[in-house]
Amino acid sequence: MSFDVRSEKFDMIKLPSKSPWDVLITYKGRLAFYSEEDYRINHCKLWILEDAQKHNWLGQDFLLPFGDLDAGSFKLTGPTHAGEFIYVPERVSQSFYILLCDPVRNSWRRFEFKGMADEVSVRVDEDEEEEHRPYALHAFPNHIDSQMFL
Repeated sequence: MSFDVRSEKFDMIKLPSKSPWDVLITYKGRLAFYSEEDYRINHCKLWILEDAQKHNWLGQDFLLPFGDLDAGSFKLTGPTHAGEFIYVPERVSQSFYILLCDPVRNSWRRFEFKGMADEVSVRVDEDEEEEHRPYALHAFPNHIDSQMFL
């Protein structure tokens, strides 16, 4: 939905896709639509709104930085001011990492966190080798928290 300040009217913006997995984000100061075309082949599309009145979206294809990693276990939390996408794991244990992907340069960075929480893993079943990561991670791009009192 958009609001024209001059005419004081609301208008619906037509999205380029209707998938329930797609995400609206702010990308470099503009409304954007992030669509994972097929996470199994690490392919995404970023639609940037060029003209809200004409419903004109500019599409850009790019590859995700997951490689051999399980792409389904990471989620997009949004972009940084520099335009890098931040991917965090759905669940974490003591050590984990986040990925920052730059779709313009087609590059990525990996940040590893060590000792974030107590080393805890819960086995789903005694016979199973798979562990359950007990902590959820929430990331807030471009959020700055100050300890100063105003």
